[in-house]
Amino acid sequence: MTRFKFYSNYIACLLGTLIAFELCWIGAKYVIEGEVVHTYLDHFIAVCGAWYLARDTMRLWLKLQKKAQH
Repeated sequence: MTRFKFYSNYIACLLGTLIAFELCWIGAKYVIEGEVVHTYLDHFIAVCGAWYLARDTMRLWLKLQKKAQH
């Protein structure tokens, strides 16, 4: 796998999980608080969660790809 393919997949995974985290966080705040007021902390939590999930997903993907090649 080339670096370009790895990083393009990583960025796509990161953006997808970031959008999912933002939407889930907005939905949870709406259900709990009844209104949605965004703060920088909310976005920070979503970015951190998306980064950790994308990182772990790519690690797992690399392990599975190495097993498939052998």
